[in-house]
Amino acid sequence: MPTPRSLIAPVSSFLVPLFLAALTGCSVRTPVGLDESGFSARGGSKVDPADAAGFGSGTFYPLSVGNTWAYRGGGQIRVIQDGVPTEPDFTYDFTETRRLIGTTNHEGTTYVVEEQIHHEIPEGIYGPFTWWARLRQDANGLFALDTLLNAPPVLEGGRIVTQPAEGHTNLALRASLAAIPRTGSHAIALEHLADRMVALREVARRGVGRNELGEPTGLELRQLVYPLRVGLSWSTRPDFPWPARVDRVEILNTPAGRKTAYRIDINPGGTAVNEGEWVRVWYSREGYLGYSIHLSSEVTNENGEPTGEIFVADESMTVTSINIVQ
Repeated sequence: MPTPRSLIAPVSSFLVPLFLAALTGCSVRTPVGLDESGFSARGGSKVDPADAAGFGSGTFYPLSVGNTWAYRGGGQIRVIQDGVPTEPDFTYDFTETRRLIGTTNHEGTTYVVEEQIHHEIPEGIYGPFTWWARLRQDANGLFALDTLLNAPPVLEGGRIVTQPAEGHTNLALRASLAAIPRTGSHAIALEHLADRMVALREVARRGVGRNELGEPTGLELRQLVYPLRVGLSWSTRPDFPWPARVDRVEILNTPAGRKTAYRIDINPGGTAVNEGEWVRVWYSREGYLGYSIHLSSEVTNENGEPTGEIFVADESMTVTSINIVQ
């Protein structure tokens, strides 16, 4: 669980670098830098998009039962005072595993079931957390049913799955915020930042909602559009604008090896991400490689005037191992 500033341990060295982008004019660096221990890309190198093209339309994402991925991530919140960043108020780390465990049928359509297990480091009173996503793809793209399930669906062939674990990562994040001493305008800015991070981390992790009961809505979301190419844009949701755009192709150095991947920027509703902020995800033909979120919240006084302080939050997750069965 996150700890107050006085008890902070250094963030694990292999995590995605958590760079800050103040709204006061200091330089902005993306989370894809040159740190060989985590997510990285050689910004000046030439990347051949064909290296990330996958196995043809309808087969880009590896949806074979038995495929597994492991991830590690973390986050932090800190204050920038008059353009100068301070030490983080708190940091946190977590791991996540995903595996394709079988297939299920929903209203006549077959979906591959992905089990997601999330662990806080150290494990808190709310975890671990387990959910199940339902995915399919065709020549048009990768699709997922809206709403992750809190209990495993009925699988074709009767495969054994992990039993659901109580809890929610949003509860863990909110509980950790209580460790930060704050009053007045600081509390308002921090609460605003926490609300946005809670919402956007769900988008980054899969772009699928998690309602309290885990009941399926039947709405199908478009995670990827084939064939992927730089500049391609679409709406993830069919019911209201949810822009996603392939910003570039990057060579990433991850603990799972060197990967050529598409970087996709997401802006739920078209207004959730402000200038200087980002929600980014990376996909390769070996699957989902991770995400990076960078948000900020300006502190104002009782008259609504800026105090010169800005809360900045960063969270990221990086793939650490990949096992593709075919």
